[in-house]
Amino acid sequence: MFHCMYTRIVIACTLGLKNSLFSVILSLFLSLRLSLSVVVCLQVAELEAQSGLPGPSGSETRDELTQSLEELEALLKAKDEIIHNLHSRKSDIHELEKEREEAVQRLQDLETRNAELEQQVESAEQTLASTLEERERAESEVQRVIDVLEVKIYDLNDLRQSLAKLISK
Repeated sequence: MFHCMYTRIVIACTLGLKNSLFSVILSLFLSLRLSLSVVVCLQVAELEAQSGLPGPSGSETRDELTQSLEELEALLKAKDEIIHNLHSRKSDIHELEKEREEAVQRLQDLETRNAELEQQVESAEQTLASTLEERERAESEVQRVIDVLEVKIYDLNDLRQSLAKLISK
């Protein structure tokens, strides 16, 4: 009867939780728990035999074993429920993993777009700097031309005054 329950546990664990660490741990835990129950029953029977005292009657032993079997089946049902809950969480985990991957992809896309925008800003800053530099050169050149023109106007004004004096003499 314990072999049958152990087989149920192994089947339950391998149905949906193949290759998972949890299934291995769960099956080891359950088999260890069942093995301990069997060992305890065997040790009790051995101690009763060694003591020479009459043990419980066959019906009492059968009742105890039936009760132990019922407890173990209840434990198995509880473990089956845990496994079922873990299966539902497993699908939730897959959905969350998918959402995480999508978020990571969006983040990578945003980082790429951000890098492109940073390059555009850097290019615009360089263009602005060169434009300002050109503007300063142009203003400087205009100021130089203004200075030259002022000198020429002054020279022309002197020439006009000199010509006017010459004509009036």
